[in-house]
Parts: sequence; structure tokens; C-alpha cells
Amino acid sequence: MLANATDETANTPNQKHKMNITTNNKAREILSFFDLTEKEQDSIKDNYDSIKESAFFRYRGDLYDLNDFMCNNQNSSLPSDWDGYCSDSFFSALLVKYLDCGEELIVGLAIS
Repeated sequence: MLANATDETANTPNQKHKMNITTNNKAREILSFFDLTEKEQDSIKDNYDSIKESAFFRYRGDLYDLNDFMCNNQNSSLPSDWDGYCSDSFFSALLVKYLDCGEELIVGLAIS
């Protein structure tokens, strides 16, 4: 079951920005390089100087590197309950929210 949420945040005093966030609230395991399949390791290993410190997760059949995500802060137009984001296009971004255990996260898709 997917959950939809709409958040209105003010980008400027005269402008309102409406954003739809879709998530299934499924906890996804944060993976190390050594948790990846051999095929995944081979496809990305040349992109890193020190792969041992990278963290990954799988979402909709794709592998994502958490190092590609930016921290969400007060200057962002994204809701503050999300910890990070990675722009997918000018109008969309993947959002991540770390769970208390620190070993799992929730992924959402923000579309404006």
C-alpha cells in the first residue's frame, strides 16, 4: 500500500510550492559493498577510490549509493522529516529517511 502525502512549503514569501510524496513505508536494508551481488560489485567497483566506506540500498530494481544523496536542511523545499534527497529530474527526487536502528531506511519519491 502506497502512502501519498502533500506538503506545501514556502520557497519565497510570495510563492507556494506543492509537492507530492509517495512511499510504501517499507524498511530497506542499508548495504555495504560486500553485501552486493558479484555482478553489482563488478559494475561499480571502478567508480570508487575507497569502496569500503560506501553504503547502498535497492529501490524499484535499481541500486543507489547513499553518497549520491544530499542532506536535507532548512534551506531545502523538501519536508524536514526526510533526512536526504537525490534529484532524479528537475521535477522529482528520491528521498530517504533513516530509521532509528541506523541499518534501514524508508524511500520516498517526491514530485512537484
